[in-house]
Amino acid sequence: MIEKGKISALQLGMMMYLVIAPTAILNSPSISFRYAKQDLWISPIWSLSGWMAIYLAFKLHDMYPGHNIVQASERIIGRWPGKAVGFLILFIYLYINSGTTRLYGEFVSEAFLPETPLIVVTGTMVLVCALASRGGVEITGRFAQLILPVFIVLFLSNALPIIPDLKPMNIFPVMPEGIMPSIAGSIVLQSWYCQFITVSFLLPFVSDREKAAKSVSIALIAVIVTLVVANLVTLLLLGEITGHFTYPFLILARYISLVEFFSHLESLYTAIWVFGAFMKIYLFFTYSCLPPLNG
Repeated sequence: MIEKGKISALQLGMMMYLVIAPTAILNSPSISFRYAKQDLWISPIWSLSGWMAIYLAFKLHDMYPGHNIVQASERIIGRWPGKAVGFLILFIYLYINSGTTRLYGEFVSEAFLPETPLIVVTGTMVLVCALASRGGVEITGRFAQLILPVFIVLFLSNALPIIPDLKPMNIFPVMPEGIMPSIAGSIVLQSWYCQFITVSFLLPFVSDREKAAKSVSIALIAVIVTLVVANLVTLLLLGEITGHFTYPFLILARYISLVEFFSHLESLYTAIWVFGAFMKIYLFFTYSCLPPLNG
Protein backbone atom coordinates (compact mmCIF):
# COMPACT_ATOMS: atom_id res chain seq x y z
CA MET A 1 0.00 0.00 0.00
CA ILE A 2 1.07 3.60 -0.55
CA GLU A 3 1.51 5.21 2.86
CA LYS A 4 1.44 8.99 3.22
CA GLY A 5 0.29 9.21 6.82
CA LYS A 6 2.26 10.41 9.82
CA ILE A 7 2.28 9.45 13.48
CA SER A 8 3.67 11.19 16.55
CA ALA A 9 6.39 9.84 18.81
CA LEU A 10 3.75 9.40 21.53
CA GLN A 11 1.60 7.28 19.23
CA LEU A 12 4.66 5.21 18.34
CA GLY A 13 5.30 4.42 22.00
CA MET A 14 1.64 3.55 22.57
CA MET A 15 1.61 1.21 19.59
CA MET A 16 4.72 -0.62 20.77
CA TYR A 17 3.33 -1.01 24.29
CA LEU A 18 0.11 -2.49 22.94
CA VAL A 19 2.02 -4.91 20.72
CA ILE A 20 3.68 -6.55 23.73
CA ALA A 21 1.91 -6.01 27.05
CA PRO A 22 -1.69 -7.26 26.56
CA THR A 23 -0.68 -10.58 25.03
CA ALA A 24 2.31 -11.11 27.33
CA ILE A 25 0.30 -10.97 30.56
CA LEU A 26 -1.82 -13.88 29.33
CA ASN A 27 0.67 -16.60 30.20
CA SER A 28 3.78 -14.76 31.40
CA PRO A 29 3.18 -15.76 35.06
CA SER A 30 2.96 -19.49 34.33
CA ILE A 31 5.96 -19.47 31.96
CA SER A 32 8.18 -17.54 34.38
CA PHE A 33 7.07 -19.62 37.38
CA ARG A 34 8.34 -22.84 35.81
CA TYR A 35 11.91 -21.59 36.09
CA ALA A 36 11.91 -18.75 38.61
CA LYS A 37 9.32 -19.98 41.16
CA GLN A 38 8.68 -17.18 43.68
CA ASP A 39 11.16 -14.95 41.81
CA LEU A 40 8.91 -14.82 38.73
CA TRP A 41 8.17 -11.15 39.41
CA ILE A 42 11.87 -10.37 38.90
CA SER A 43 12.08 -12.09 35.50
CA PRO A 44 10.50 -9.25 33.44
CA ILE A 45 13.19 -6.87 34.69
CA TRP A 46 15.83 -8.72 32.64
CA SER A 47 14.94 -7.04 29.35
CA LEU A 48 18.28 -6.91 27.53
CA SER A 49 16.84 -8.04 24.17
CA GLY A 50 14.32 -5.18 24.24
CA TRP A 51 16.98 -2.51 24.74
CA MET A 52 19.19 -4.10 22.07
CA ALA A 53 16.27 -4.19 19.61
CA ILE A 54 15.50 -0.51 20.21
CA TYR A 55 19.15 0.46 19.79
CA LEU A 56 19.43 -1.51 16.53
CA ALA A 57 16.22 -0.02 15.11
CA PHE A 58 17.30 3.57 15.78
CA LYS A 59 20.87 2.95 14.61
CA LEU A 60 19.63 1.57 11.29
CA HIS A 61 17.30 4.52 10.87
CA ASP A 62 20.13 6.97 11.51
CA MET A 63 22.31 5.22 8.94
CA TYR A 64 19.55 4.73 6.35
CA PRO A 65 16.82 7.35 6.87
CA GLY A 66 13.46 6.49 5.32
CA HIS A 67 14.24 2.77 5.19
CA ASN A 68 12.93 0.07 7.47
CA ILE A 69 15.00 -2.95 8.46
CA VAL A 70 14.02 -4.92 5.35
CA GLN A 71 15.16 -2.22 2.92
CA ALA A 72 18.24 -1.40 5.01
CA SER A 73 19.39 -5.02 4.82
CA GLU A 74 19.71 -4.69 1.02
CA ARG A 75 21.92 -1.64 1.43
CA ILE A 76 24.13 -3.41 3.99
CA ILE A 77 24.77 -6.84 2.48
CA GLY A 78 23.68 -6.47 -1.14
CA ARG A 79 20.49 -6.85 -3.14
CA TRP A 80 19.88 -10.59 -3.18
CA PRO A 81 21.29 -11.48 0.25
CA GLY A 82 19.36 -8.49 1.57
CA LYS A 83 16.15 -9.72 -0.05
CA ALA A 84 16.73 -13.11 1.56
CA VAL A 85 17.15 -11.48 4.98
CA GLY A 86 14.07 -9.34 4.34
CA PHE A 87 12.05 -12.42 3.40
CA LEU A 88 13.20 -14.12 6.60
CA ILE A 89 12.17 -11.10 8.68
CA LEU A 90 8.72 -10.96 7.07
CA PHE A 91 8.37 -14.73 7.52
CA ILE A 92 9.11 -14.29 11.23
CA TYR A 93 6.33 -11.70 11.43
CA LEU A 94 3.99 -14.12 9.68
CA TYR A 95 5.00 -16.82 12.14
CA ILE A 96 4.45 -14.56 15.16
CA ASN A 97 1.08 -13.48 13.79
CA SER A 98 -0.01 -17.05 13.20
CA GLY A 99 1.05 -18.01 16.74
CA THR A 100 -0.79 -15.04 18.23
CA THR A 101 -3.89 -15.87 16.20
CA ARG A 102 -3.78 -19.51 17.29
CA LEU A 103 -3.27 -18.56 20.94
CA TYR A 104 -6.15 -16.10 20.75
CA GLY A 105 -8.43 -18.72 19.22
CA GLU A 106 -7.53 -21.41 21.75
CA PHE A 107 -7.98 -19.02 24.68
CA VAL A 108 -11.40 -17.79 23.58
CA SER A 109 -12.59 -21.26 22.59
CA GLU A 110 -11.32 -22.97 25.74
CA ALA A 111 -12.47 -20.34 28.22
CA PHE A 112 -15.70 -18.99 26.72
CA LEU A 113 -16.79 -20.52 23.40
CA PRO A 114 -16.12 -24.28 23.62
CA GLU A 115 -18.83 -25.13 21.09
CA THR A 116 -17.64 -22.63 18.46
CA PRO A 117 -15.26 -24.03 15.79
CA LEU A 118 -11.74 -22.68 16.16
CA ILE A 119 -11.67 -21.60 12.50
CA VAL A 120 -14.62 -19.27 13.14
CA VAL A 121 -12.97 -17.63 16.15
CA THR A 122 -9.61 -17.12 14.44
CA GLY A 123 -11.04 -16.40 11.00
CA THR A 124 -13.18 -13.50 12.16
CA MET A 125 -10.22 -11.95 13.98
CA VAL A 126 -7.94 -12.24 10.94
CA LEU A 127 -10.61 -10.77 8.65
CA VAL A 128 -11.22 -7.77 10.90
CA CYS A 129 -7.47 -7.13 11.33
CA ALA A 130 -6.82 -7.40 7.58
CA LEU A 131 -9.57 -4.89 6.82
CA ALA A 132 -8.39 -2.53 9.56
CA SER A 133 -4.78 -2.59 8.32
CA ARG A 134 -5.90 -0.98 5.05
CA GLY A 135 -6.46 2.25 6.98
CA GLY A 136 -2.71 2.88 7.13
CA VAL A 137 -0.25 3.88 9.82
CA GLU A 138 -1.97 7.16 10.77
CA ILE A 139 -5.22 5.38 11.61
CA THR A 140 -3.19 2.81 13.53
CA GLY A 141 -1.66 5.53 15.70
CA ARG A 142 -5.05 7.08 16.46
CA PHE A 143 -6.48 3.67 17.29
CA ALA A 144 -3.62 3.07 19.74
CA GLN A 145 -4.48 6.34 21.49
CA LEU A 146 -8.06 5.13 21.83
CA ILE A 147 -7.26 1.60 23.01
CA LEU A 148 -4.44 2.26 25.49
CA PRO A 149 -6.57 4.02 28.16
CA VAL A 150 -9.16 1.25 27.84
CA PHE A 151 -6.49 -1.39 28.35
CA ILE A 152 -5.09 0.37 31.43
CA VAL A 153 -8.56 0.66 33.00
CA LEU A 154 -9.33 -3.00 32.33
CA PHE A 155 -5.94 -4.14 33.64
CA LEU A 156 -6.33 -2.17 36.88
CA SER A 157 -9.91 -3.44 37.24
CA ASN A 158 -8.49 -6.95 37.39
CA ALA A 159 -5.49 -6.18 39.61
CA LEU A 160 -6.69 -3.68 42.23
CA PRO A 161 -9.78 -5.44 43.70
CA ILE A 162 -7.76 -8.46 44.87
CA ILE A 163 -5.23 -6.44 46.89
CA PRO A 164 -6.92 -7.24 50.25
CA ASP A 165 -6.59 -10.98 49.55
CA LEU A 166 -2.94 -10.97 48.55
CA LYS A 167 -0.49 -12.89 50.73
CA PRO A 168 2.86 -11.05 50.91
CA MET A 169 4.61 -14.06 52.41
CA ASN A 170 4.31 -15.86 49.04
CA ILE A 171 7.18 -13.73 47.77
CA PHE A 172 9.67 -15.15 50.27
CA PRO A 173 12.40 -16.24 50.19
CA VAL A 174 13.67 -13.80 47.58
CA MET A 175 16.40 -15.22 45.32
CA PRO A 176 17.16 -18.27 47.48
CA GLU A 177 19.27 -19.69 44.63
CA GLY A 178 20.67 -16.40 43.37
CA ILE A 179 19.66 -14.52 40.23
CA MET A 180 19.93 -17.41 37.75
CA PRO A 181 16.37 -18.78 38.22
CA SER A 182 14.89 -15.33 37.55
CA ILE A 183 17.10 -14.97 34.46
CA ALA A 184 16.01 -18.42 33.27
CA GLY A 185 12.40 -17.34 33.75
CA SER A 186 13.02 -14.37 31.48
CA ILE A 187 14.29 -16.35 28.49
CA VAL A 188 10.86 -16.72 26.89
CA LEU A 189 10.10 -13.08 27.72
CA GLN A 190 13.11 -12.04 25.63
CA SER A 191 11.25 -13.19 22.50
CA TRP A 192 8.52 -10.66 23.34
CA TYR A 193 10.95 -7.87 24.17
CA CYS A 194 12.89 -8.29 20.94
CA GLN A 195 9.70 -7.49 19.01
CA PHE A 196 10.59 -3.86 19.69
CA ILE A 197 12.68 -4.17 16.51
CA THR A 198 9.40 -3.42 14.72
CA VAL A 199 10.02 0.22 15.62
CA SER A 200 12.17 0.15 12.47
CA PHE A 201 9.05 -0.13 10.31
CA LEU A 202 7.45 2.94 11.84
CA LEU A 203 10.32 5.40 12.36
CA PRO A 204 10.14 6.71 8.77
CA PHE A 205 6.59 7.89 9.48
CA VAL A 206 7.22 9.64 12.81
CA SER A 207 6.71 13.40 12.55
CA ASP A 208 8.73 14.34 15.65
CA ARG A 209 11.67 11.98 15.27
CA GLU A 210 13.73 13.65 18.03
CA LYS A 211 11.22 12.44 20.64
CA ALA A 212 10.88 8.91 19.31
CA ALA A 213 13.73 7.29 21.27
CA LYS A 214 12.39 8.60 24.56
CA SER A 215 8.84 7.51 23.75
CA VAL A 216 9.86 3.96 22.78
CA SER A 217 12.11 3.64 25.84
CA ILE A 218 9.21 4.66 28.08
CA ALA A 219 7.05 2.09 26.31
CA LEU A 220 9.56 -0.67 27.09
CA ILE A 221 9.75 0.41 30.73
CA ALA A 222 5.93 0.43 30.86
CA VAL A 223 5.85 -3.13 29.48
CA ILE A 224 8.34 -4.24 32.13
CA VAL A 225 6.30 -2.63 34.92
CA THR A 226 3.08 -4.19 33.59
CA LEU A 227 4.58 -7.69 33.53
CA VAL A 228 6.14 -7.24 36.98
CA VAL A 229 2.74 -6.23 38.39
CA ALA A 230 0.92 -9.06 36.60
CA ASN A 231 3.44 -11.66 37.80
CA LEU A 232 3.55 -10.25 41.32
CA VAL A 233 -0.19 -10.13 41.98
CA THR A 234 -0.55 -13.61 40.51
CA LEU A 235 2.15 -14.96 42.80
CA LEU A 236 0.80 -13.21 45.90
CA LEU A 237 -2.68 -14.61 45.31
CA LEU A 238 -2.02 -18.11 43.95
CA GLY A 239 1.36 -18.89 45.49
CA GLU A 240 2.76 -22.32 44.62
CA ILE A 241 -0.15 -23.25 42.34
CA THR A 242 0.64 -20.43 39.89
CA GLY A 243 2.38 -22.84 37.54
CA HIS A 244 -0.62 -25.19 37.48
CA PHE A 245 -2.69 -22.83 35.34
CA THR A 246 -2.23 -22.05 31.66
CA TYR A 247 -3.72 -18.57 32.10
CA PRO A 248 -3.10 -17.56 35.73
CA PHE A 249 -4.24 -13.97 35.27
CA LEU A 250 -7.64 -15.29 34.19
CA ILE A 251 -7.91 -17.08 37.54
CA LEU A 252 -7.43 -13.71 39.25
CA ALA A 253 -10.33 -12.25 37.29
CA ARG A 254 -12.57 -15.17 38.26
CA TYR A 255 -11.54 -14.83 41.90
CA ILE A 256 -12.80 -11.26 42.24
CA SER A 257 -16.09 -10.76 44.04
CA LEU A 258 -17.06 -7.36 45.48
CA VAL A 259 -20.13 -6.58 47.57
CA GLU A 260 -21.73 -9.83 46.44
CA PHE A 261 -22.76 -8.62 42.99
CA PHE A 262 -19.57 -7.28 41.37
CA SER A 263 -18.13 -10.60 40.24
CA HIS A 264 -17.33 -12.77 37.20
CA LEU A 265 -14.84 -10.21 35.96
CA GLU A 266 -13.29 -12.68 33.53
CA SER A 267 -15.20 -10.76 30.87
CA LEU A 268 -12.89 -7.80 31.58
CA TYR A 269 -9.87 -10.05 31.22
CA THR A 270 -11.26 -11.36 27.96
CA ALA A 271 -11.60 -7.78 26.77
CA ILE A 272 -7.92 -7.19 27.62
CA TRP A 273 -6.88 -10.23 25.64
CA VAL A 274 -9.14 -9.50 22.67
CA PHE A 275 -7.90 -5.89 22.51
CA GLY A 276 -4.30 -7.06 22.81
CA ALA A 277 -4.56 -9.82 20.22
CA PHE A 278 -6.39 -7.54 17.81
CA MET A 279 -3.82 -4.78 18.20
CA LYS A 280 -0.87 -7.12 17.72
CA ILE A 281 -2.24 -8.94 14.68
CA TYR A 282 -3.49 -5.66 13.23
CA LEU A 283 -0.16 -3.87 13.69
CA PHE A 284 1.90 -6.75 12.35
CA PHE A 285 -0.29 -6.82 9.25
CA THR A 286 0.36 -3.10 8.88
CA TYR A 287 4.11 -3.40 9.50
CA SER A 288 4.44 -6.06 6.82
CA CYS A 289 2.80 -3.79 4.22
CA LEU A 290 4.62 -0.53 4.92
CA PRO A 291 7.03 0.71 2.21
CA PRO A 292 9.88 3.16 2.91
CA LEU A 293 9.11 6.84 2.47
CA ASN A 294 11.71 7.21 -0.23
CA GLY A 295 11.27 3.76 -1.71
